[in-house]
Amino acid sequence: MRRHYVLRTQDGRPRFTTSQSSKERTYSIFMKTNCSFPRCIAIVFAAFLAVWFSGRASAVTLTDGLTLPNGFPALSVQWTDSLGLPRTAVFIKETNANGMVNGQIPQGVLYQLTYQTNINSAPVVCTAGVNNGYFGDGFVQNHIGDDNGDSNNNQDNQIPGTTSNILNVSGGSHVIIAFSMPSYYLTTTTPNNVTYNTTVPTTIYWFIADGRSHPIFALSQDARGNTATINNLGGLAADTRSPYGGFNFDGQGGSTLVGGASYGDTYQFVTLAANPEIAMMTTGWTDTAPNTIPYAMLWAQPPTAANGYTGVDAEMGHVATLPISVQDQGTDPGDTIYPDPRGTSDSSMLQDGSWAFQILDDTLEYSPTGLNVAAAKLSWGGELWPGGRLQQ
Repeated sequence: MRRHYVLRTQDGRPRFTTSQSSKERTYSIFMKTNCSFPRCIAIVFAAFLAVWFSGRASAVTLTDGLTLPNGFPALSVQWTDSLGLPRTAVFIKETNANGMVNGQIPQGVLYQLTYQTNINSAPVVCTAGVNNGYFGDGFVQNHIGDDNGDSNNNQDNQIPGTTSNILNVSGGSHVIIAFSMPSYYLTTTTPNNVTYNTTVPTTIYWFIADGRSHPIFALSQDARGNTATINNLGGLAADTRSPYGGFNFDGQGGSTLVGGASYGDTYQFVTLAANPEIAMMTTGWTDTAPNTIPYAMLWAQPPTAANGYTGVDAEMGHVATLPISVQDQGTDPGDTIYPDPRGTSDSSMLQDGSWAFQILDDTLEYSPTGLNVAAAKLSWGGELWPGGRLQQ
């Protein structure tokens, strides 16, 4: 299972349009500037397709053995994007229990991404949004369909694992990094309040190609062979919210306020903050335009007159490459006790539990008049697998 990531800057309010995607299920991270949202989305899908057919043979450089200021082991990948400009991604390495740092097992995740908007611009450095409790973006997150509301996250659960460079040829044009967690588990609670763990071997893959701006994130969770049932739902009845985490995509250390959020399942949900464009609990929204390609995104408060010219043109998102008619994505609010917003609009912020993708829910309520990028989270949304009703 794979999906596109989006980290980029833009002019004006982002708007989403659909586009036919590749046959692969992929995720990717990208940053852009001075382009409209529809144009950038088209670039994403084209970038993935071109990865496999490009004859470009420039080198991707992987540097291992790095140490971050917090003591975590790291590696970096340097490459040239589609504009011919340098990019660098820094990853925390997945380690085993013998590699503990300050009482923590480092988890494999994207920690930092550096890029340029044009050949004369200074590098833009986007780092982990540590204020939201996570050391970057790309964690594994599952919520369980039991009465106890259990959830699992590889950082929260301190899952040991390994880091492998499974494709890294000297002078080559492609790199694949794998963070393997064979002991990743799901915690479930029975109606009799008995808690147990079920092992679901999990691996995260990151794929980077020279000449392409956007790294690709892929996730494998192998639940075959597990026969556990939860409330007679069958199987493990867990959803997937990966990639999960936080990132200071504003390039300002996360100090900028969140301007708004949008996601798409069968409809396009978008917040309507304006004058100033800052997402608040009083911000209205609409969820009425049809949508084909699933996505989830945040954008920063833009530098407009109404905002006192503070803010930055920047946004981050995840975009699927398969239409929702082929691969269902996003939690269906109608399967919970919360109202289904699809096909409707409102003059105040969407309530927690009704979001198809976990973005501002469970966070904005604690900062009702404005949430810093550093405190925001962005995650995917998915139905329970193999099926069942999520108890709330």
